[in-house]
Amino acid sequence: MGPKKDTPNYINFCPPGKPGVRFPLKNAHVDPANVEARRAHIVAFMKHMEVYTDDEDWSRMKTGVIEQLCSMLRKRGAKRVSHTFFEYGVDVGMWNKLLGHLEPAPKWPWTRIYMPKPRDLEEGECESKVYADWLAKTEADEFLDRLAEKLAERG
Repeated sequence: MGPKKDTPNYINFCPPGKPGVRFPLKNAHVDPANVEARRAHIVAFMKHMEVYTDDEDWSRMKTGVIEQLCSMLRKRGAKRVSHTFFEYGVDVGMWNKLLGHLEPAPKWPWTRIYMPKPRDLEEGECESKVYADWLAKTEADEFLDRLAEKLAERG
């Protein structure tokens, strides 16, 4: 489930069972293009909503989100994506994973403000190393699997 059109802005959400407890950083200006600032704000909101448990759990969930994002990008035929686009996608995925179960779910804060393009590489943006490494490993693993199948067929 995702947010509906009439869903209130995320800054108006209270932790479950705690009506009236507002996000203390609701007036903070966060540059959504700044990965570190964006992630710090997201973590602060997750803690406010009491869905952030610890760094280890966060890291484990992030690994799963990265895997899902990489698979989705590959299915869509992406060979290269920008670092900025990829990291933004990871953050959106974490937001949805941790808050998507709420009804209504808080809207992603920066939908109308900022959205990086997947292929800003020609504009000087660097390529996502995480995605490039994942894609290379996945394609190599698939090649080795096909090779092993062919060798097994030969007996």
